[in-house]
Amino acid sequence: MSTNIIQVPTDKRYKLKNLFNDVYEFPMINSVLEGYMGNAWSDSIDNPSVCQLSLSGYTIFAGDSKCPTALGLVKSLTNPVTVLPSSPYWSELIKVQYDSKISIITRHDFTPDNLNYEHVKGFLSKLPEGFQVKPMNVEIAKKLQKEEWSEDFIKNFKSPEDFCKRGVGYCIIHNGNIVSGASSCSIFAGGIEIEIDTNTAFRGKGLATTAAAALILYCLDNNIYPSWDSSNPVSIGLALKFGYRIKKTYQVTRINC
Repeated sequence: MSTNIIQVPTDKRYKLKNLFNDVYEFPMINSVLEGYMGNAWSDSIDNPSVCQLSLSGYTIFAGDSKCPTALGLVKSLTNPVTVLPSSPYWSELIKVQYDSKISIITRHDFTPDNLNYEHVKGFLSKLPEGFQVKPMNVEIAKKLQKEEWSEDFIKNFKSPEDFCKRGVGYCIIHNGNIVSGASSCSIFAGGIEIEIDTNTAFRGKGLATTAAAALILYCLDNNIYPSWDSSNPVSIGLALKFGYRIKKTYQVTRINC
């Protein structure tokens, strides 16, 4: 990271908000700026002109992309990362720096505004015999972080205990083993970002559908915004099946640093 850039502590990140006035309100932005998780960097805490937010392999730049510090931020990327769109100027800066290492991915942000509670609840009864849905507790969370297929469920939290304190999730159990689940992979004020996955040996049975339905119902019962965003065709189809509607289609830039 450039010497002109400093890491912004969680209790000071609100000072970066004005840089995002014209940026689409991705949940990741709120998760980081509100201090729930992730990291933030800027050229100044009290009078910032540029900044970078990062969370779970995603990053976004904001502010004056033409100032000298902006290039330093872009050059500081060292690992494969997905960059969320903020402005054409930042996109051009990234393209010039990483042209041959870039791929473009289309994603969809869904709105839950028209979800029907009884419709979602109906998916709970479709669980195959021999499978059981359970809320994630500390013991389950510890097991999730040990498996490659399930580690994303809680990886943005400090620990399994932290996940159970601040997050929420439901999993599918078969013969004592966790085989599928849905969780809050990130959190922000009044909402969560939903993560779903299933062990490859158990896919195609509708298990993720049941786990996700349980999580969505929990959110609806507790006035929590269940954010759903995806580029995966299966995940997109599941969101539409629940009753989500596409709010915005956009492109992200994948950089293989």
